[in-house]
Amino acid sequence: MSHDFEVTGLDISSAALSRARTQTRQSGLQDRLRWIQQDVTTWQPQWSFDLV
Repeated sequence: MSHDFEVTGLDISSAALSRARTQTRQSGLQDRLRWIQQDVTTWQPQWSFDLV
């Protein structure tokens, strides 16, 4: 089964994002995931999302 999706992950912790990037590479999904280091309470996305 193939799914056509892109995911954006947001976290303030660089350690958490580093771990997430490693797992993403190991799963082969790095082309579908974007990781952003920001505080979710102040982040202003520059694009829209279909699902939150």
